[in-house]
Amino acid sequence: MKVVLSLSFLSLTLVSSLAHGQESSPSTSPPNFQPLEIRLAKPLSWKGNCLDVNIVRVNHSKSRIFLPPTPFEGVQIYSSVVDPTNGLGQGAGATWLLVYGWTDVIYHDAKSLAPGAAKHDSYCIAATSPVKDTEKKNLRQVPVRGRLRILADFYQEVSNQKSVTSRGSNSDGLRNARVVIEIPIPCREGVEQTECATPPPIFPGERYIYAIDPPEPPW
Repeated sequence: MKVVLSLSFLSLTLVSSLAHGQESSPSTSPPNFQPLEIRLAKPLSWKGNCLDVNIVRVNHSKSRIFLPPTPFEGVQIYSSVVDPTNGLGQGAGATWLLVYGWTDVIYHDAKSLAPGAAKHDSYCIAATSPVKDTEKKNLRQVPVRGRLRILADFYQEVSNQKSVTSRGSNSDGLRNARVVIEIPIPCREGVEQTECATPPPIFPGERYIYAIDPPEPPW
Protein backbone atom coordinates (compact mmCIF):
# COMPACT_ATOMS: atom_id res chain seq x y z
CA MET A 1 0.00 0.00 0.00
CA LYS A 2 1.38 3.42 -0.95
CA VAL A 3 1.64 6.12 1.67
CA VAL A 4 1.28 9.76 0.60
CA LEU A 5 3.17 12.23 2.76
CA SER A 6 2.10 15.88 2.87
CA LEU A 7 4.49 18.75 2.17
CA SER A 8 3.86 20.01 5.70
CA PHE A 9 5.23 16.73 6.99
CA LEU A 10 8.36 17.13 4.86
CA SER A 11 8.94 20.68 6.03
CA LEU A 12 9.44 19.72 9.67
CA THR A 13 12.41 21.38 11.30
CA LEU A 14 14.98 18.67 12.04
CA VAL A 15 16.58 19.02 15.47
CA SER A 16 19.27 16.39 15.87
CA SER A 17 18.74 13.80 18.55
CA LEU A 18 22.51 13.60 18.89
CA ALA A 19 22.75 17.26 19.87
CA HIS A 20 19.82 17.32 22.29
CA GLY A 21 19.85 13.81 23.71
CA GLN A 22 16.96 11.47 24.23
CA GLU A 23 13.65 12.35 25.82
CA SER A 24 12.29 10.31 28.70
CA SER A 25 9.57 7.83 27.87
CA PRO A 26 7.35 5.42 29.79
CA SER A 27 8.22 2.81 27.16
CA THR A 28 9.65 -0.53 28.32
CA SER A 29 12.32 -0.30 25.60
CA PRO A 30 15.99 -0.20 26.74
CA PRO A 31 17.34 3.32 27.38
CA ASN A 32 19.48 3.30 24.22
CA PHE A 33 16.89 1.58 22.03
CA GLN A 34 16.81 2.81 18.44
CA PRO A 35 13.73 1.94 16.36
CA LEU A 36 15.89 1.93 13.22
CA GLU A 37 19.29 0.28 13.14
CA ILE A 38 21.85 1.12 10.47
CA ARG A 39 24.96 -1.00 9.99
CA LEU A 40 27.42 -2.08 7.33
CA ALA A 41 26.43 -5.19 5.43
CA LYS A 42 30.12 -5.78 4.68
CA PRO A 43 33.36 -3.86 5.29
CA LEU A 44 34.10 -0.77 3.23
CA SER A 45 36.33 -1.50 0.25
CA TRP A 46 37.81 0.32 -2.72
CA LYS A 47 37.00 -0.86 -6.22
CA GLY A 48 39.11 1.34 -8.45
CA ASN A 49 37.98 4.93 -7.81
CA CYS A 50 34.80 3.78 -6.06
CA LEU A 51 34.40 3.31 -2.32
CA ASP A 52 31.91 0.46 -2.07
CA VAL A 53 29.45 1.17 0.76
CA ASN A 54 26.85 -1.47 1.63
CA ILE A 55 24.40 -0.74 4.43
CA VAL A 56 21.44 -2.44 6.06
CA ARG A 57 18.57 -0.59 7.73
CA VAL A 58 16.50 -2.71 10.13
CA ASN A 59 13.21 -1.77 11.77
CA HIS A 60 13.43 -3.01 15.37
CA SER A 61 10.23 -1.28 16.48
CA LYS A 62 6.68 -2.61 16.67
CA SER A 63 5.34 -0.12 14.15
CA ARG A 64 5.99 0.73 10.52
CA ILE A 65 8.86 3.10 9.72
CA PHE A 66 8.63 5.48 6.77
CA LEU A 67 11.66 6.54 4.75
CA PRO A 68 11.87 10.16 3.51
CA PRO A 69 10.38 10.34 0.00
CA THR A 70 13.46 11.56 -1.88
CA PRO A 71 15.75 9.72 -4.30
CA PHE A 72 18.10 9.05 -1.37
CA GLU A 73 15.43 7.83 1.08
CA GLY A 74 16.95 9.74 3.97
CA VAL A 75 20.52 8.48 3.57
CA GLN A 76 23.36 11.00 3.69
CA ILE A 77 27.04 10.10 3.60
CA TYR A 78 29.84 12.43 4.71
CA SER A 79 33.62 12.22 4.54
CA SER A 80 35.83 13.78 7.22
CA VAL A 81 37.68 17.02 6.47
CA VAL A 82 39.44 19.80 8.37
CA ASP A 83 37.80 23.20 7.84
CA PRO A 84 39.74 25.87 9.82
CA THR A 85 37.68 28.83 8.57
CA ASN A 86 34.19 27.29 8.86
CA GLY A 87 33.65 27.54 5.10
CA LEU A 88 31.17 24.67 5.16
CA GLY A 89 29.13 26.24 7.96
CA GLN A 90 29.55 23.41 10.48
CA GLY A 91 32.08 25.04 12.78
CA ALA A 92 35.82 25.52 12.50
CA GLY A 93 38.07 22.48 12.79
CA ALA A 94 37.35 18.82 12.14
CA THR A 95 34.03 18.45 10.32
CA TRP A 96 32.31 16.71 7.39
CA LEU A 97 31.96 17.05 3.62
CA LEU A 98 28.81 15.67 2.02
CA VAL A 99 29.66 13.04 -0.60
CA TYR A 100 26.20 11.50 -1.13
CA GLY A 101 22.58 12.37 -0.52
CA TRP A 102 21.54 15.99 -0.95
CA THR A 103 18.57 17.01 -3.10
CA ASP A 104 15.39 19.06 -2.98
CA VAL A 105 13.54 16.57 -5.19
CA ILE A 106 10.46 15.14 -3.43
CA TYR A 107 8.54 12.03 -4.37
CA HIS A 108 4.89 11.69 -3.40
CA ASP A 109 5.04 8.00 -2.50
CA ALA A 110 7.05 7.12 0.60
CA LYS A 111 8.61 3.71 1.03
CA SER A 112 8.39 2.05 4.41
CA LEU A 113 9.76 -0.79 6.52
CA ALA A 114 7.41 -3.13 8.36
CA PRO A 115 8.34 -4.23 11.89
CA GLY A 116 11.34 -6.56 11.65
CA ALA A 117 11.96 -5.76 7.98
CA ALA A 118 15.40 -4.90 6.60
CA LYS A 119 16.49 -2.85 3.59
CA HIS A 120 19.84 -3.37 1.86
CA ASP A 121 21.45 -0.59 -0.21
CA SER A 122 24.76 -0.23 -2.01
CA TYR A 123 26.49 3.02 -2.89
CA CYS A 124 29.53 3.90 -4.98
CA ILE A 125 31.26 6.88 -3.37
CA ALA A 126 33.75 8.59 -5.67
CA ALA A 127 37.35 8.84 -4.49
CA THR A 128 37.11 12.65 -4.56
CA SER A 129 34.37 15.20 -4.00
CA PRO A 130 34.28 18.66 -5.67
CA VAL A 131 34.31 22.00 -3.87
CA LYS A 132 34.36 25.49 -5.37
CA ASP A 133 36.28 28.62 -4.42
CA THR A 134 33.57 31.29 -4.31
CA GLU A 135 35.97 34.12 -5.18
CA LYS A 136 38.30 32.57 -7.74
CA LYS A 137 35.55 30.26 -9.07
CA ASN A 138 38.07 27.41 -9.17
CA LEU A 139 36.98 23.82 -8.68
CA ARG A 140 39.03 21.43 -6.59
CA GLN A 141 38.66 17.73 -5.88
CA VAL A 142 38.87 16.81 -2.19
CA PRO A 143 39.97 13.21 -1.50
CA VAL A 144 37.65 10.96 0.49
CA ARG A 145 39.72 9.77 3.44
CA GLY A 146 39.80 9.61 7.22
CA ARG A 147 36.33 8.60 8.41
CA LEU A 148 32.92 8.10 6.82
CA ARG A 149 29.73 9.22 8.58
CA ILE A 150 26.44 7.66 7.43
CA LEU A 151 23.13 9.17 8.50
CA ALA A 152 19.69 7.66 8.05
CA ASP A 153 16.57 9.75 8.67
CA PHE A 154 13.18 8.13 9.22
CA TYR A 155 9.60 8.82 10.30
CA GLN A 156 7.46 6.75 12.61
CA GLU A 157 3.88 6.73 13.85
CA VAL A 158 3.58 7.65 17.52
CA SER A 159 0.91 7.96 20.17
CA ASN A 160 0.35 11.04 22.31
CA GLN A 161 3.16 9.93 24.60
CA LYS A 162 6.69 11.20 24.14
CA SER A 163 8.90 8.80 22.26
CA VAL A 164 12.55 7.86 22.44
CA THR A 165 14.93 9.58 19.95
CA SER A 166 12.16 12.01 18.94
CA ARG A 167 13.32 14.92 16.77
CA GLY A 168 9.93 16.38 15.84
CA SER A 169 6.30 15.52 15.31
CA ASN A 170 3.26 16.89 13.50
CA SER A 171 -0.52 16.69 13.47
CA ASP A 172 -0.40 13.49 11.43
CA GLY A 173 0.97 11.59 14.44
CA LEU A 174 4.42 11.14 12.90
CA ARG A 175 7.82 11.95 14.32
CA ASN A 176 11.16 12.21 12.61
CA ALA A 177 14.45 10.85 13.94
CA ARG A 178 17.95 9.97 12.83
CA VAL A 179 20.53 7.23 13.38
CA VAL A 180 24.23 7.66 12.67
CA ILE A 181 27.29 5.44 12.30
CA GLU A 182 30.94 6.33 11.72
CA ILE A 183 33.52 4.07 10.10
CA PRO A 184 37.22 4.47 9.29
CA ILE A 185 37.80 4.71 5.54
CA PRO A 186 40.23 2.04 4.34
CA CYS A 187 43.36 2.99 2.43
CA ARG A 188 43.32 2.89 -1.32
CA GLU A 189 46.00 0.83 -3.02
CA GLY A 190 49.28 2.71 -3.17
CA VAL A 191 48.35 5.22 -0.43
CA GLU A 192 50.31 5.34 2.81
CA GLN A 193 48.42 4.40 5.99
CA THR A 194 49.31 7.67 7.72
CA GLU A 195 48.08 9.70 4.74
CA CYS A 196 44.75 7.95 4.25
CA ALA A 197 43.89 8.22 7.95
CA THR A 198 44.29 12.02 7.89
CA PRO A 199 41.24 14.11 6.84
CA PRO A 200 42.05 16.52 3.98
CA PRO A 201 41.81 20.31 4.42
CA ILE A 202 39.12 22.67 3.16
CA PHE A 203 40.68 26.00 2.14
CA PRO A 204 39.22 29.47 2.84
CA GLY A 205 36.35 30.38 0.52
CA GLU A 206 35.57 26.84 -0.60
CA ARG A 207 31.95 25.68 -0.61
CA TYR A 208 29.76 22.82 -1.74
CA ILE A 209 29.02 23.15 -5.43
CA TYR A 210 25.99 20.88 -5.90
CA ALA A 211 23.49 22.71 -3.67
CA ILE A 212 22.29 26.31 -3.49
CA ASP A 213 22.49 26.17 0.28
CA PRO A 214 24.89 24.06 2.38
CA PRO A 215 23.35 20.82 3.62
CA GLU A 216 22.19 20.40 7.18
CA PRO A 217 25.14 19.74 9.51
CA PRO A 218 25.39 16.00 10.25
CA TRP A 219 24.60 16.12 13.97
